[in-house]
Amino acid sequence: MDRLLPGADQCPAPQPRNILDAHHHFWDRGTGHYPWLSEANDFFLGDYAVLRQGNRMPADYLAAAMPHQIVGTVHIEAERERSDQLGETRWLTEMHIATGLPSAIVAHASFDAPNCEEMLLAHLESPLVRGIRSMGHHGGR
Repeated sequence: MDRLLPGADQCPAPQPRNILDAHHHFWDRGTGHYPWLSEANDFFLGDYAVLRQGNRMPADYLAAAMPHQIVGTVHIEAERERSDQLGETRWLTEMHIATGLPSAIVAHASFDAPNCEEMLLAHLESPLVRGIRSMGHHGGR
């Protein structure tokens, strides 16, 4: 617990709460390629070295959330390889069937791509898709 603020170890334990998480990410580096997890780079949000060490799956998420009760989650696209945007949505939909998470998906589609309309319609085949995020390129990624 060396990362706690001074005195934080003397705070009372958190009271369990119901949580609806409106922005989180899952990834499995064995089923998809996430360039930002595969390459060391300077990113404006800091060093991702710890994140590059493994996967982030529902069991990990629920363990980290204890003692709180997760009542729903919204998975925001996790910058999976852009050539596999639809693969991420399909993978998340299968995960939901198996685990109940995520509850909803904000998928990725490149609005300036020639196949944008086709991609949007394909994402809508998942009953979990609630929105689209179209990310540009970030410095260093």
